[in-house]
Amino acid sequence: MTEYRLRSGDQLTFETDRIDVTSALPYADESWTFTDAAGHQHRYDHGYPTLRWFVTERYWCEDCGDEHTEGKWICPLCDEVIEPGTAGPDRFRRYIPGMTHYYLNDQEISPDEYRRLAEQARGLDP
Repeated sequence: MTEYRLRSGDQLTFETDRIDVTSALPYADESWTFTDAAGHQHRYDHGYPTLRWFVTERYWCEDCGDEHTEGKWICPLCDEVIEPGTAGPDRFRRYIPGMTHYYLNDQEISPDEYRRLAEQARGLDP
C-alpha cells in the first residue's frame, strides 16, 4: 500500500492485489530464445512463442466430453519442429500484479478521481 497526505489532511492511498500464480507444473519461460538450424530466431512474444502450432491429431475424449488436439510447434518459415522453453515448477511462491484499488480516507474511489486528486496535490491542476 502506498500513502500520500494531501494538504487538506486527507489521506490518498492505493494498493495493488497480488495474484498467486505458483505452479507445480512447467510454464512458459518468457526469457527463452532459440535459433533454429536455418538461422531463424524464436522467443516468447506476448506470452506465446514465435512458432506455429501444427495439429497432428484430433480426437474426442469420452472422459470429459470434449474434442482434444495433439500437435507440435514448428517454425512458420522453415517448418523445423521446436519445443518452446519452459520454467518451473516453482520452488517459492510467485505472484503477478492484479487490480489496483484507490482510496481517499479509506473510501474506495475511481482511478480517474485518484489521478485528479494526485495531480491537484502535485500542483498540476490549476
